[in-house]
Amino acid sequence: MTMRKIITYSLLIILGISIPWISGCGKKVKPQIAKLKITLTPADATIIHNGKVIKKLKENVTPNTYIIKFAKEGYKPVWRKYVCTPEKPINDHVVLEPVTASVLINSRPAKAQVVINDKVVGATPMILRDQPIGSGSAIVKLYGYTDVKVEWKITEDGRPKEVMADLNSNLGNLEVTTNPARVNLYIDGRSRGLTPFKDKIIQGNHKIVLKRRGYADVEKIISVQRDKLSKIKVSMLLLPGSIKVETSPKNAQLFINGRQYQNTPFTLKDVNPGTYKVKVQRHGFDQEERDVEVRPGEVTTVSFKMESNTGGIDLVVNPPGVSIYVNGKYHGKTVEDENRKGMSKIYRIRGISSGEYEIKTAHKRAEPSEKTCKVIIHKRETVRPKPILMWIRDTYLKLKNGREYKGRLHSENSKEIMFEPIPGVRQRYSRDEIEKMEPLKVEE
Repeated sequence: MTMRKIITYSLLIILGISIPWISGCGKKVKPQIAKLKITLTPADATIIHNGKVIKKLKENVTPNTYIIKFAKEGYKPVWRKYVCTPEKPINDHVVLEPVTASVLINSRPAKAQVVINDKVVGATPMILRDQPIGSGSAIVKLYGYTDVKVEWKITEDGRPKEVMADLNSNLGNLEVTTNPARVNLYIDGRSRGLTPFKDKIIQGNHKIVLKRRGYADVEKIISVQRDKLSKIKVSMLLLPGSIKVETSPKNAQLFINGRQYQNTPFTLKDVNPGTYKVKVQRHGFDQEERDVEVRPGEVTTVSFKMESNTGGIDLVVNPPGVSIYVNGKYHGKTVEDENRKGMSKIYRIRGISSGEYEIKTAHKRAEPSEKTCKVIIHKRETVRPKPILMWIRDTYLKLKNGREYKGRLHSENSKEIMFEPIPGVRQRYSRDEIEKMEPLKVEE
């Protein structure tokens, strides 16, 4: 091979151009190929080789050593050296790191909040690291001072930046007094303790709410100016109360301060705070009276468990069907006991106040037709007088000899009867002597 051929081939190798060998016999030789595959992040980064931009890399390259630069605006450039041989394929992923810088945010006074995209990221002084190329901003906030917006710009040289926020006070003075004092104060929904109140707050309009048990809530909008004193004085409105009266048993007469109201249970509304005399009474129960303190804005519940002041009477009156009178007033009749034929159930009288009572029993066929007795009733006691027996004609009897009687059948069996034509006189008759015997009707 001549010297000229050797120089030409060497130059082609340097340029990365593949050429075949030519033999002395004129035969073509297959060129050697190397594999080089490169992927990028970001994918649109620029590829530069020998000072020229390569739009697209081919995987098949001439075996050689390549030095390639990868670059993109806003990113740090990357250099790679690739020694390409047919024996060793190369597969590489190149990642470009963005150019960033740090930003120091400070404020006068310090310890202010730093807000970026409506999110608090720290307090001054603070360093924001890894800030990308371009413009950035933050809001510096401190209670009692006007918000300040700070801005910065990161350039490709990656030099750190420093910004300062000079904060100006925006506080005014607010003084709140109330009558009465010690009222809960809320400013813009936040509790600020009890009145009287005096403190600095941010200039502008604020909603204040005053609350105290027993008083109507007060809401006001106040305007506070910077470096000035705003005063507000509020007289709280006392709320009325209510008296709720319950009794056991219900339906007792109710008196409040001597005036009668609806029977219990009852609630008297819109009552001025103060002391009231509550009295309840009901027939058969002890009267009760109590002083009640009504507090503003509250329902005062008064409960009375009334004690019975009555007694009772258990009467044993035979036979059934006898009328009962108490102090001359009809009360009822005795009835037959289903378990004891011909005998009366115990007649019970309840709810009678203490005192002396006249009990009268009566029947129009009785001999005598009436009987009376005196009973003394004590509180919560039940009295049982001696049994009352009345002789009552209950049977019509006609004998075969023509005699007729209306009297009381004392007893009977299959052969004879024992009959009382008048009280205290008993006569025995056999069944053969009797023509007719039947009970008298009630009205007879």
